Amino acid sequence: MSRKIELFRQVSTFGAIGILATIVHAVVFSVAASLGLLVDFANILAFCCAVPISYFGNARLTFRVAPDWRMAARFIGMSLFGFALNALNVRLVASYGWPWAASLPGMVILVPLVSFVASRLWVYSPRASS
Repeated sequence: MSRKIELFRQVSTFGAIGILATIVHAVVFSVAASLGLLVDFANILAFCCAVPISYFGNARLTFRVAPDWRMAARFIGMSLFGFALNALNVRLVASYGWPWAASLPGMVILVPLVSFVASRLWVYSPRASS
C-alpha cells in the first residue's frame, strides 16, 4: 500500500474513531450536566467513557498495532493532557457564567485535533517504541 493511501486510511479511520469517541464524550457530558451533575464531574464521567473507545479503536483499526505497556503509557499521558485541556475549556466556560453547552466546540474540535497530532507523532509512532 502506498504511503499516501495508508496515511489517508489512517486519517480517515482516526477521524471516524475520534468522531465516535467525541460523540460519546459529548452525549455523556450533556446528559450528565443537564441532569444537574457538576460540569467537572460530568466531564470526568464523559472522559472515562470515551477513552477506551479511542485507545483500542486506534490501536487495532487506525494503526493496526497490538497495544503494549509503553504505548498505553504514552496514550495515558496524551489523554491526560487532552483531558486537562478539555477541563480548562469547561472551567473557562463555567467561570464566565456561560451555559455548559458553550464548552462543546472546544470539546469536539480542539481536543480531538491535539489528540490526532500527538497520536500520529508520538503514541502510535513506530519510532516512539524503539
